[in-house]
Amino acid sequence: MVQDQAEAFVGFQGQDKKARNAAITEALARGLHYGFSTCSRPSNLFDHIEEVAGASIRTVWTPTAASFFGRVSGSYLDALLADLLSAEASDACVKAFAKMKKSEMAATMERLFSDSTTQTFYANTAEQIARLGQWVPDCL
Repeated sequence: MVQDQAEAFVGFQGQDKKARNAAITEALARGLHYGFSTCSRPSNLFDHIEEVAGASIRTVWTPTAASFFGRVSGSYLDALLADLLSAEASDACVKAFAKMKKSEMAATMERLFSDSTTQTFYANTAEQIARLGQWVPDCL
């Protein structure tokens, strides 16, 4: 804990521009509400920051059964598969997926996002495969 704030600020001012910008950015980031508790963003600020910074969650995270798919409902996974494949719920592939046990659905979704053989089986177009590579949950 800082005892003398004036002295700490003088020390901060004496740092180079890169160190000051890093400290300001960290303080700003810690003060912003990202919206994880509600799975929604309060504004488009984070979209703008991500665009300007060139950030993309998918460069460091790919959804897995453990990190995401096993934590959502089977009906969510059904709807997600249909959406990613631009398919109707009545599509044979989507219907077969919906009949799986929840753990099998999660494992299949993980493979769909990481295994080219599974992607070829489910996704028929380059656009669908591209959607898999870009998809993130709404709350991220």
